[in-house]
Amino acid sequence: MWKYGMIKINYPDLWEREQHCEIVELFQDSDGRYTSFTKARINSFEELENMYEQISRDGINTWFSENGIFSWNSEDKFWDWEKRI
Repeated sequence: MWKYGMIKINYPDLWEREQHCEIVELFQDSDGRYTSFTKARINSFEELENMYEQISRDGINTWFSENGIFSWNSEDKFWDWEKRI
């Protein structure tokens, strides 16, 4: 199962703003927790409406920034994330 989400990106010294976020597709693990993500793909107005509704309902997800480390993947032009152990 997956849903759209807006995650807070924690990457030191990259932006002057206090907070940077990305719209992603969040994926559940076997326990039903959203513990992975990928770049969002929005291909229709219906998907755009679903994304807006889900993010408006859930707000900004800070779990990834609180529990892992982001790095920029130049090849994919998107974020990699590794959970802190």
